[in-house]
Amino acid sequence: TYTMSGQEGGPPSIISILLKKCSDEDIFGSEAIDYARYRLREHVFKKVKLFKGKGLEKILQDLGNYRYDKMVVKSVYLLDRYYSTHAMLFDKAIQAQVLITPSSIDTFQRVRGLVPELRRLTTSKLTHEMEARMSEIIDIFTGLCSIRLRSAQHTPTEEPHAMNQKILLNFGVVDDIFNILDKRIDIEFIETQYAGLRLIFKKCFMFLQVMARGNDPVQNKIFERMDKLLDVPGCPQELGQCIAEVFTGNMQLCLSIKAFQVRRVVELIAKQRENGSDLLQALNAIVKVEEIDLPLKRNQAAVMNYINQNRSQVAWILQPERKEERRALLRDGRKDNAMLNYLVNLVDVLATCAEGENRFIESMCQNIFTLEEILEVLNDRSIAI
Repeated sequence: TYTMSGQEGGPPSIISILLKKCSDEDIFGSEAIDYARYRLREHVFKKVKLFKGKGLEKILQDLGNYRYDKMVVKSVYLLDRYYSTHAMLFDKAIQAQVLITPSSIDTFQRVRGLVPELRRLTTSKLTHEMEARMSEIIDIFTGLCSIRLRSAQHTPTEEPHAMNQKILLNFGVVDDIFNILDKRIDIEFIETQYAGLRLIFKKCFMFLQVMARGNDPVQNKIFERMDKLLDVPGCPQELGQCIAEVFTGNMQLCLSIKAFQVRRVVELIAKQRENGSDLLQALNAIVKVEEIDLPLKRNQAAVMNYINQNRSQVAWILQPERKEERRALLRDGRKDNAMLNYLVNLVDVLATCAEGENRFIESMCQNIFTLEEILEVLNDRSIAI
């Protein structure tokens, strides 16, 4: 009985332990007393194995049929503890990753060896040699996040490596990258004194981009830090690509973004001008969930509103007196032309904002481009479509 087991010096019985009223947090806590309870729970599972074939569940169910309230309550409580403990362990096991392939084990060991060094460098005053080493480690982590494949046309493509992403996330590498990006630098000396740190910032955003690819937990972490990331100077291209990756296909985050965050992106574009081409792609991902062809009217209105407020800095290339300049850019057609890429991405954003029969935005776009100019561009044989 419960009393006898408490008086004896041996291990407690299964009934006495199961009847102990303790929450799941008590069982799986991190303190020493919780660890002791966890060991007791292991003892319980060993005892439970003795009941296999003896129908413990059926015995408890039979006890629940007695017209004795205390016995019914205790039997139902035991059944609840018996099943809920197993269910809780199963939920914990889902979060655990068992590495069984040689490549995953090698990645785990490699990351485990590099993470302490990266954290040591993060908290140190960096010399040129230390900056080079940090840059090398980030490049290694970035390479682990994707796997190269060849398509049917024999062109190399990159796909996210889900297992390696989980290994890096569980090691806290994403948080370490955030800590690196929190470093403050003087914008006036970014081209000289802080050139090495600026390169590290760029590689940090490249790492976050590949980590966010098809990875909802990482996308959510980046979104939560978006306000701070927008303050990082010197790498608008990599920042834009990272933000675009976070919002591409993620309708939940597109609906969660605030108007002031859209305003900050537009203001950053106005500041960077033609260097903000990739930030325009980020706006495109925010305005429309491309995977399900769903334009979001709230985001469309916000983007157009802030573009209009900063029209002289954001849409200066669309002014009527620059018509011939636009034609010359389109005829040039070089992919490395920053101004051409900016023009194309800006027009793409305006077109995306006008989707979904948004009459107000359509009328605004009609004031920017005349029908005559559109037809001239479409009929110009020197402009590649």
